[in-house]
Amino acid sequence: VRFVADLCKLAEIAEQEDGSALGFDSSNCQAIGTVPPFNEFLNVNTPLQLGGLFIEQFAPTDYGWQAMPTHKSFDGCIKNLVLNSKLYDLAHPGLSRNSFAGCAQTDEYCSRSEALANCWVHGTCVGSFTKAKCHCDAGWSGPDCST
Repeated sequence: VRFVADLCKLAEIAEQEDGSALGFDSSNCQAIGTVPPFNEFLNVNTPLQLGGLFIEQFAPTDYGWQAMPTHKSFDGCIKNLVLNSKLYDLAHPGLSRNSFAGCAQTDEYCSRSEALANCWVHGTCVGSFTKAKCHCDAGWSGPDCST
């Protein structure tokens, strides 16, 4: 299993002094693990922490867990969790701490774009890290969903 963070700013590119190919280290932008045999499906009966860590002082054995999460938190946005071609709904988690709906880093493009101010009437503004655009409701079209 490999988790890759899109648009990760922590990847390192090293220019070689001898002019050979650039070195690229993306290890800070991904996590790799091994799936035990016969466990190819997402097991939601155990902790799955995405985007950060909520660590409470408790004994993992009280819950039948064999391990306790011990990694640093993630500051960013997560969407489109796909496993074995199935899209998982992240809108209603069983437990959420210091996490909010939406993505502040991308939503700001929608809030500050005057050209897309009418988008919300007949569509939804969807921001990325570089721009915003309207996804129009059925029957509506145009840059701001007004036609």
